Formats: sequence, structure tokens, C-alpha cells
Amino acid sequence: MKLHYWPQAPNFGDQLNPWLWSKLLPGYFDNSDDKLFVGIGTLLNSELDKHQDKTKIVFGSGVGYGNSIPRVDDKWKFYFVRGPLSAKALDIDPKLALTDAAILTKLVLTTTPEKKYQFGFCPHWETRSKALENLCTELGILYVDPFSSVDAVLEKIGSVETLITEAMHGAIFADFLRVPWVPVYSGSNILQFKWQDWCQSVQVEYRPQHVSLPYDRPLHQLEFVLKIHSRIKRKLSSRALKKLTVNAKPMLSSNRVFEGLLERAQEKLEAFKTDFKAS
Repeated sequence: MKLHYWPQAPNFGDQLNPWLWSKLLPGYFDNSDDKLFVGIGTLLNSELDKHQDKTKIVFGSGVGYGNSIPRVDDKWKFYFVRGPLSAKALDIDPKLALTDAAILTKLVLTTTPEKKYQFGFCPHWETRSKALENLCTELGILYVDPFSSVDAVLEKIGSVETLITEAMHGAIFADFLRVPWVPVYSGSNILQFKWQDWCQSVQVEYRPQHVSLPYDRPLHQLEFVLKIHSRIKRKLSSRALKKLTVNAKPMLSSNRVFEGLLERAQEKLEAFKTDFKAS
């Protein structure tokens, strides 16, 4: 069985796949691609149609990217998908909508980081920049680089009181670490469908705050904005980030919902293990 995920960019949400499944399912994966284990990420798209002859085992993935919905046939085995919007798009049983499989990270956590910062900021991987990191540092906001290792991201998110995040998996990490989170968006690189899909799964309304730089530029253009009249633009850009902390309305799934989802995800994991051994 082969682990199917998006490895092209070292984004922590994607790199969570080899990190987590090697801990929860040791010895289950090899170079054989007769079966694909489709785990964490927005992976349920037309790219999977290239693997028509292979069994696709779906374990918490979601719909969102790609040109079309994949063609689902008897080569697909669904344990669960990320949320109700994914289930509807795939035209599968609504009961297969659970939540993002990243929730299972909770099972392998052994320590609780010490709280050191009031706010952290986790940008989308296309937004990350040294200029943004510097602005966050100046404002006393912990910068969570999405290209950091999974362990580093877990440590940083766990050490803040509130996480402001463009990255959906930043919110997912915060939620299972029981850290309140504030979703933000700046440009078109934020896919709101996947956010809504996951938020519905944890029974939280998706209410993102908009953040923009001078001239209504998105955050991923920060370095470009600072090249011209940098002192003035730097001040205005800092003000835009500071505003997020002032106007923050943190969200968090309820303990009841979270614990119920985690229990059901564990049951799915055990069911998969049983099925795998029997196959």
C-alpha cells in the first residue's frame, strides 16, 4: 500500500501524512501502489482518475482542488471524508462525513507546550515570507512558519493563547490542541470551500476576518509593498496585522464535539486495521 499525498511543497499540513501515519500505522506502507491510502489533505479531485486500476482507501481527505470531482467506482473504499460538503460533492452517504484525519494527531501527543505568547500567526504557505516573520516579531506575535517541521508547528501552536491563521491546518492543529483560533483571508489563495467543509464537521461557523496591506494588496505581496516607501508601508502593514489581534473573535469546537469526533475517528482507524489484516 502506498501513501498518497501532496509532497511537492514542505507544507506542514501535507507533511503530516508521513509523520502521522508512520506512527499510527507502522509497517503498513511500502512501494506497492496497487492500493493508495488517501489521507490528510484536499486530495479528492480529478488527479485520482489517473489511478483507475488501483484501490483508493479514503481516510479523512476532502474535496476542493482540481478541475473536477473524481469518478467514484468500486475501486474506492471510504472510511470517512473531511466534512459534509465533500460527501455531497462526491455523492456518497452523508454518514461518511466525519472530520479531517489530522485530528488523530491528538493520539500521539506526549507533551503540552508552555504558554509563552498571547497570539501566534500561521500564514498560508504561499504567503510566508521573511518580511512577514519580521513584522510579527516586532509586534510580539509568534510567527508559525508553515514550512517548519510538524513537531515545530505543534510546539509553536501549543505555546500561544490564540492562533490567527490563514492555513486551515493551522486551525485544525489549534483545535485539537484546544487553542482558540481566528481564521483570516487575504487573497484568492485561500480556498473557502475546504474551510467551510471542515468547520461544518466541527460545528463551528466559518467567519474569517479579512486582512489587506496598503493599496488593498494581499499578504503574499508584502515584500513587494515594502519595496516602495518602505517606512510608511511598513507602518501601515504593521497596523493591519495589529488590527487582527485587536478585533480577534476566537473560535473553538466544543469539548463534546471534539471528543466525539476523536472517538469516531479512532473507531475508523481500528476498523481499517481489521480490514487491512483480513485482506
